[in-house]
Amino acid sequence: MVYQWQGRLYYSWPDAQFCKCLYVGNETQFQKYEKLGFEQNMELERRTAAEDNEAASLFGPWGPG
Repeated sequence: MVYQWQGRLYYSWPDAQFCKCLYVGNETQFQKYEKLGFEQNMELERRTAAEDNEAASLFGPWGPG
């Protein structure tokens, strides 16, 4: 959420998964936070795809069974 106070914009965003807290910062800090989250999601997707490819290669073209 974005709030304006004394002519300045402040951003707040919850982190219910890890610290169960609320972050408050300026636009630059919020953009950095979002970029970090995006990069972490991309890394998770890369790891999942690599694990799926590795599992598929164990069975060859016939599948698991």
